[in-house]
Amino acid sequence: MKISSFAKCEELINSQTMSVLTRIFHPLWVLLIYLPLAVVSLAVAVFGVVLLTPFFGRSRTYRWCAVNWARLLVALLPMKIEVVGEWPRGILRDFAAPELASKSTADLAAASAASAKPYVVVANHQSQFDIPVLLKVLGLDLCWVMKQEIKLIPLVGIGATMLGNIAIDRKNGEKARSQIAAAVQKMSGDVGLMFFPEGTRSRDVPLLPYKSGAFRIAIQQQMPILPVTIVGTRNINPAGTFWLRPGCVKVMVHPPIRTEGLDERHVGDVQKQVREWTLAQVERFESR
Repeated sequence: MKISSFAKCEELINSQTMSVLTRIFHPLWVLLIYLPLAVVSLAVAVFGVVLLTPFFGRSRTYRWCAVNWARLLVALLPMKIEVVGEWPRGILRDFAAPELASKSTADLAAASAASAKPYVVVANHQSQFDIPVLLKVLGLDLCWVMKQEIKLIPLVGIGATMLGNIAIDRKNGEKARSQIAAAVQKMSGDVGLMFFPEGTRSRDVPLLPYKSGAFRIAIQQQMPILPVTIVGTRNINPAGTFWLRPGCVKVMVHPPIRTEGLDERHVGDVQKQVREWTLAQVERFESR
């Protein structure tokens, strides 16, 4: 059945027929097929990263291994992703997500010209499943800013490190900013940054306070900010569990914010504006 909107998807997921199917068949699918495939595909992806990065470079390996791994995880789960908003096509690489390829360029020309540099993408964080969803739909070459504990996770830590993702100490803000600044200096000119500015998943509230690091780095480096809101992953993969449910996800791309001419004095205003945009969308869809 073709679902044309987020609302219709929610209606289908909540229907009595789907409820019966979910209770009977979905647990078997997740336990016997999905989770084993997720682990095996992760191992294959990490092996690919280790093997290919020295020969083909970080960007191609990121596309071939990380992005395709994420697409597989999303494709194997009964879910619908709807992407809305104006996407600045000008900074997409040749592996742009199919969901975005049909977007009209007429309204995106101005946004595409907003910067010759890549974006600092900032997104809210509802679930661990945010990561494969955003990897699938963003279509951007990004270094992800992550907590340093992730480096200790088997397989994940090796792959993330080899792809140049930035592990930071969340307990030491000054050290974290230094770690990011040092990594930015080593990055090639067409690679952006991906932040979850809440710092962790929002479990019991719509949205946690945003930390200033992403916005401060964007202004210091004069990189445009691309705010993204993701809704629905909290229901698919609740915090504190590996269990996965059928569901609907909406990814909203907000207008990019140029940082030319901004300085330290503007960090708080930009941070507040981006969070307000995201909070409004999260509350709008979660209040249904």
